[in-house]
Amino acid sequence: MMEREALLLEALRSLPPAAFAFGYGSGVMRQADSRSSEKCASSVTSPVDNKVLDFILAVDDAEEWHRQNIEQWGNASHYSWVMQSLGPRAISRVQQSRFGARIYYNALVPLRRQDTAGFAGSAGSLETLPLAPPSSIPCARAAQAQNSASIPASNAAVTSEDSAASTARPAGLVRMDVQSIEGRSHSRQLIKYGVITVRHLLDDLRHWESLYVAGRMHKPVQVLQSNPLVELANEQNIENAARAALITLPEEFDEEQIYEAVASLSYVGDVRRAVGAEDPAKTRKIVHGNFDGFRALYSPILTRLDRVITRKSGASTRFQQAVDAASREQLMLGLPLSFLSRAQMASWQVSQTKTDWRSRMRGLQMALNANKEGVIQAFEKTSHLAPWQSLSKAELGRRLAQAGPQASKQAVLCALGSIIRGSSLRQTIKGALTAGLVRSVQYASAKFAKGFGANWRLS
Repeated sequence: MMEREALLLEALRSLPPAAFAFGYGSGVMRQADSRSSEKCASSVTSPVDNKVLDFILAVDDAEEWHRQNIEQWGNASHYSWVMQSLGPRAISRVQQSRFGARIYYNALVPLRRQDTAGFAGSAGSLETLPLAPPSSIPCARAAQAQNSASIPASNAAVTSEDSAASTARPAGLVRMDVQSIEGRSHSRQLIKYGVITVRHLLDDLRHWESLYVAGRMHKPVQVLQSNPLVELANEQNIENAARAALITLPEEFDEEQIYEAVASLSYVGDVRRAVGAEDPAKTRKIVHGNFDGFRALYSPILTRLDRVITRKSGASTRFQQAVDAASREQLMLGLPLSFLSRAQMASWQVSQTKTDWRSRMRGLQMALNANKEGVIQAFEKTSHLAPWQSLSKAELGRRLAQAGPQASKQAVLCALGSIIRGSSLRQTIKGALTAGLVRSVQYASAKFAKGFGANWRLS
């Protein structure tokens, strides 16, 4: 097994089972080196430099999962002493509270090294038996060809010893092709994992509630435990990402630009980038390191949107999109209703001038003079609603599209910023409070060092 796969397997084995799990970040997925912009065919890379392994677990019952993690799986040390003392119920409430992105992170956790001999088949290898066909998992399509090509024929059949060994594994663990791991490094490996309920994950994927996890899943990730409901919701999530990215792009663009636009969506308004804790060239590195992964995710979507976008003749990687109001409206109508409401709010706020407000106030005064009681009753019924909140999705899409390409682009970017700015700030604060002082300082220092180092190289 490659080092990355061995580490992921060990990390999952050390935690209670989850309904869905995926790995992300530079420790799991390939990112291009800052000194090179070469597009890499591989979707994943081994964390040979001991980068932190990041992954997210979606669970059905948060309180029960944390209880098992602390009491049965011996992972109480993953939590700060404050959260340990409060117990699983409090941890679950903190996780699911609106303060943040409804996710609970344990960061800078040393990975417990475990003996994998009990899971080895013949010649020290595990059978390759994916949890679901790779073609049915959007985030795994990019690695399908590579994985199938790299599996030796001798591993295609599962021996009886392999089957017996596999039954001893905790349910839901991905089973991967393994090479000899006798000589691998036993240096200290850190992991960071987030826990979210399946319900809240589905809400984020479908409605872009916080874009904290949904934004990460706009990009290729390594699915470790599949879940049909999550995968179906993520299909819509990545299509929404393509629609939003197209709205922000000019009439003509190339394949790299659309993928970079998609990758940048989840960073619009992110407080970590604003304060220099993120590499400003991160989106470019993500795309260059996972180009085939982005193509596998988004090429089918671009093909389905053929009424709006076409490939330029003679250029397989150049695109042209229609920028008329009808085409923009078609893109808008696929986006979540709550997101369109935010976009309309941004558009409405920009359009309001002092003159507009004065004329509105004069009109209100005239109406009050003519029918004071009727105006007051109408105001009481609708005062909790902003001017755009009572509009249908079709009307919101039409208004945003008719505002023009530049105005609709700004509205989409403002809506993204308003969601991500709030969720990233609250989640950062929540993470600092729950991780404890020492881990918070260590994690923040590492992030700032990485971000400032990247800024220094670019300057």
